[in-house]
Amino acid sequence: MSNLFDNSLERADRQHYITGVPAINFPTSKNTGGWHFLNYFDLDRGVFKVSLSGIHYPSTNKYFGDFGIVDISNKLDALKIPHFNKRVFMATHHRAAADILIKWAISGKVHCTVEADEWFPAKSDRDALVNVLTLAKEKLEEDGLWIRLQSWMTSQLESGSKKTPFEENTFH
Repeated sequence: MSNLFDNSLERADRQHYITGVPAINFPTSKNTGGWHFLNYFDLDRGVFKVSLSGIHYPSTNKYFGDFGIVDISNKLDALKIPHFNKRVFMATHHRAAADILIKWAISGKVHCTVEADEWFPAKSDRDALVNVLTLAKEKLEEDGLWIRLQSWMTSQLESGSKKTPFEENTFH
């Protein structure tokens, strides 16, 4: 894996879709994205940074297949972001968070940047993230990554609550 970002969409395609924090901050629907968007996609200031699966992030297709990868070409057109007249794909917010978690699990680092309550304040969104990870549980176990992800999920449990989405969906 090289560098952290590309400064254009030249290498972006279905296999090398946009993921990571740039995808988390991209407005793909009414209630997604945020002001951090300008840290990655502010053409007026000359800022354009994307992380690509299989280049800046490990490919997670072995775990998730095509789940959560969407064509954003029309959205790029609407935002006047050049994309070389080709289709460009991006991870949904849940897939991007799962990609970040896989990168962290592989790295062996102690701290993980994904904060479930902050990134996914609605219980239904946290449930959806757990469901994405649970889809890949068997393959993640085979690669020795599930225990780290399970540890992360445990660290994300809301203190004082009776049941969180992680307890309900993960530890059975």
